[in-house]
Amino acid sequence: MNKVNGIMRFPVVLLTLALMPHPALAQLPVATVLRTTAPVIVDGVLDEPDWAEAPDIGELRQREPLQGEKATELTSVKLMYDEGNLYVGILCYDSEPKGIISTQLARDAQIGADDSIEILIDTFRDRRNAYYFATNPAGVLVDGLIIDNGTLNRQWDAIWTVRTARSDTGWSAEFAIPFKSLSFREGQETWGFNIARTIKRKVEESRWAAPRLDVRFYQVSEAGEMEGLAGVRHGLGLDVRPYGSGKWLHMGDTSDDSLAGQAGGDVFYSLAPSLKWTTTFNTDFAETEVDDRQINLTRFPLFFPEKRAFFLENAGAFSFGGSGTGRSPELIPFFSRRIGLVRGNEIPILAGTKLTGKAGRFDIGVMDVQTRDAGEFEGKNFFVGRVKRNFWR
Repeated sequence: MNKVNGIMRFPVVLLTLALMPHPALAQLPVATVLRTTAPVIVDGVLDEPDWAEAPDIGELRQREPLQGEKATELTSVKLMYDEGNLYVGILCYDSEPKGIISTQLARDAQIGADDSIEILIDTFRDRRNAYYFATNPAGVLVDGLIIDNGTLNRQWDAIWTVRTARSDTGWSAEFAIPFKSLSFREGQETWGFNIARTIKRKVEESRWAAPRLDVRFYQVSEAGEMEGLAGVRHGLGLDVRPYGSGKWLHMGDTSDDSLAGQAGGDVFYSLAPSLKWTTTFNTDFAETEVDDRQINLTRFPLFFPEKRAFFLENAGAFSFGGSGTGRSPELIPFFSRRIGLVRGNEIPILAGTKLTGKAGRFDIGVMDVQTRDAGEFEGKNFFVGRVKRNFWR
C-alpha cells in the first residue's frame, strides 16, 4: 500500500490473485473413449474385460459445499463405444452404503431428493445444445434436451437403457445410448461431455467440468470434451410409429352395430446424421401426458408446456430468447401448443411435416401442419421456418 498525494493506492496484483479461479476449475477436461469389439451386457455391473482397460476420465470435484475441493466420495467414470452404442460406466463409491437415498421409479421423475448421476452430451460441440440423461440408484430413466445453453426440456424421450447395481462399496450405473437416438455430424470425433454426481445426505454435488457455483449443469458452453469417436455411423435412420384405433358400438334394443376407426402414424427419417425429416399423418396424441392441474388466481392465462412427441422432436430449432439461465423467456414468438388446440378443444391434425437439424454452420427448422375441420373450427394451415447461422465459436 502506497500513499501518493494523499490518496491511498493498493497493488492491483492482490486483487488479480484474489479473482483467479481454483486451478482445478480453470482447466477444460478431456476424456478418451475406448472402442470395444466385445459384447457389452448392460446390467449395472462393470465386469466386462474392456471396462477394466478403459481409461478413467479423471476425478470429479465438489461444486458444493466446498467449491473446487476433492469430492468426499470417489467416483470412477469410463467411456466406451461400439458400432451401435455409447456406453458410460460409473462406479459411485460410498463409505456409508446404507445411507444411499433412492425413492423414485417413474420415467422422467424428479430425482432432486435422491442420490443421482447426470450426463450431458453435446454431439455437435456447438456449446449451446445437448442431450441430457440421468438416473438414481434405482435405475430410473430421466432424459431431455438442453436448449440454448441453459434451458432443459424434460418432455423429450429417447430410446436408451440404464441399469444400476448396489454393493458393499456403493452403487454403480451402466448407460447404453444408441447412436440412432442422437443427431450428430459424421466424421466429428470430439463431442462435448459433462457428468455430475449428487450425494443427497451430504448435500454434496461433484462435477467433472466446471464445478463452480456460478455455472449450472445445463450450461453446455462449460462442458468438457470426449474424443476418439472414430467411425461412428447413424445407420439407416428410419423410425416408423404406426397406430390404429377403433370403436364398436352394439345397441341391445335394436341389435344395430356401428364400427368406426382410424389409422395413422409418424415417420422419422434422417436425411443426414445431422438433419432429420419428420412426417405425421392423422396424428394421434393419445399417448401424451395430461397437463398438471393448476389453479389460476391471476388475470393471465396459464402456461402449459408442449408434450406432444411430433412437436418436441428437435424443438430447439424453433426456440427463441434463451438466456442460459434456465428461466422461460418473457417473449415466445412461436409456441406449438397453438396448433391443434383451441380454447381447450382438440382440433384433429390431418398431416404435418418438419425438417430440423444442422447443415454446416446453419441451424434449420421448417414445419408445416394442416388441421381438419372440427365443429365450428375450420381447418387451417400453419407454417413456421427459421434459419440461424453460428458465428465464430
